[in-house]
Amino acid sequence: MAVTAATVITVNNPLLPIHAKLKTTFEAVPWYDSNTKSVYLQQLNLVKVESEPADIERYISQATPQLMGFLRNYLENQPVYT
Repeated sequence: MAVTAATVITVNNPLLPIHAKLKTTFEAVPWYDSNTKSVYLQQLNLVKVESEPADIERYISQATPQLMGFLRNYLENQPVYT
């Protein structure tokens, strides 16, 4: 399953303010829990990132592993559909 998310990022930092638009595509394996009648996403992977401006990716790439770990954990434990 592929999921695409559109995000607007604004960081008000006096040294390096960041204003960007991101379009991210993730792939995941849906899992249905028949007991709770809920759908969860497992094995979430970041497939593609498009940014505007284009060079913003290098600024956010340092935080990507931590963010992906948080998202994986969250989506494996919280249903995306009930």
